[in-house]
Amino acid sequence: MGLVVMFTPPNDAECPMLRVLLCLALALSIGVGAAFAQDGKKKKDAPKPKQTVEQRFADKDTDKDGNLSLSEFKGKATKADQLEKLEKAFKAADTNSDGFLSLDEFKARPKAKKGEGKPREGGKKPEQNVEEQFAAKDVDKDGKLSLAEFKGKATKAGQLEKLEKAFKAADTNGDGFLSPDEFKGCPDEFKASPKAKKAEGKPKQGGKRGGKKPANT
Repeated sequence: MGLVVMFTPPNDAECPMLRVLLCLALALSIGVGAAFAQDGKKKKDAPKPKQTVEQRFADKDTDKDGNLSLSEFKGKATKADQLEKLEKAFKAADTNSDGFLSLDEFKARPKAKKGEGKPREGGKKPEQNVEEQFAAKDVDKDGKLSLAEFKGKATKAGQLEKLEKAFKAADTNGDGFLSPDEFKGCPDEFKASPKAKKAEGKPKQGGKRGGKKPANT
């Protein structure tokens, strides 16, 4: 005797209910999928956490000996000016002069100011530091400044007098020249090269200096 399976089709009253249930299931699956996609996008776009000083030190310490050599400190830098800055920073941080940086020395190293060495907005370069100011004045590159080099392009009598007084005050050994250390002791106003005023030496409007156009007769 064979087994007979009977199938009873749903009546008209049950079909709308099935449609509702199918729509709800479809909407739920779409909503869950969208939520997972959004969550994954947020995780991808989220900024990476900032490294600690210890983590940065560990990343640079490629041989894991607990110290940084100059080459490890430089990392992947290749540009000449960048390498020069890194060498100066390394020497300044190497307080015991052993040729390596410990973690404490790495932590205590002076940090570069934001935007240092980059042109300011408007295309102007940042102000020169003392070493650059000295080098700019030292036209014969002999490592010291004569009075003429210190004066630069100054021409006004009052300005020249002030520069001479500042030069004599800074020339502590009285040899007639300023060394880099003596130059550092000068007031800041005398370190930068004097600049001529924009309109200095130009006739005023009207063609005559300090006067108006002659009246027509």
